Amino acid sequence: MHRARLPNALQILRSRDLDPPATLASLTNLQRCYLQRRGQRSPGAGAAPPLPGGPWLRGLRWLGANIDTLASSATVLEEAESLEFVEANEAHSTVPFDWRSQPVAMLFTWLARHSSLAQVSFHGNSSGGTTLLGATWVSAFDSRGFAVHLMQLGRRPGLQLRCSHSALDLTPTLLELMSK
Repeated sequence: MHRARLPNALQILRSRDLDPPATLASLTNLQRCYLQRRGQRSPGAGAAPPLPGGPWLRGLRWLGANIDTLASSATVLEEAESLEFVEANEAHSTVPFDWRSQPVAMLFTWLARHSSLAQVSFHGNSSGGTTLLGATWVSAFDSRGFAVHLMQLGRRPGLQLRCSHSALDLTPTLLELMSK
């Protein structure tokens, strides 16, 4: 794991490991944290492990992580009372992302009711591709399931939503859902 110390209580943690680093629990003055996972989950790997709980969450104002890590951490995120910004990144996986799962529902419920949260940003890397080992993956954000959650989240007054990636065009899906 590579850990960079930067000013203003920002930590960038990069790792080839698929699990959130345990060192997070020891960072008590953390305000901004970006977790970047470079590896891929494959069939049979199970759900992404949750972020560790603890005092590091109390002063956290900004968090960036893969969508599957955030989904498995919905209960832990309750401790992040000061969180203002969440960035959900693509979960590279050869297993389709399950937007109907209980952890995902819990995450979006938490996002919708977390009072200090001002902005949620979703970043897709691509509409899909092939891994170095030849396995195919599909973007988690190019789906009807994501569009449904995004629409529900968009109903919360004062919450800014951002989606970025040129391949991430949910306009047809959103229009279809709104017409029902």
